Amino acid sequence: AASTGRILVVGSANADTFLPVKRLPVEGENLTVPPGRTVEIDVPGGKGCNQAIAAAKLLRQGAGSVAFLGQFGNDGAATILRSALTDADVDVA
Repeated sequence: AASTGRILVVGSANADTFLPVKRLPVEGENLTVPPGRTVEIDVPGGKGCNQAIAAAKLLRQGAGSVAFLGQFGNDGAATILRSALTDADVDVA
């Protein structure tokens, strides 16, 4: 019989922002996003968040459960992070 386990991930959850630019800036330089390019704002990230989601995906066959323990803010980024974790069946309660 397969055993079930519980995994607790303690770590960070960060909302990442990706800006498409033509090249990396040099020190002190400001670059702008080229016209027509889309900026991806608040993509879920952070080592703890990524690890919890990955573990939940591996355990989808009913082999256990995953919980995440970390600090969330009180803003739109926190909502995106919580949703990403709960959508992956990670317990954030």
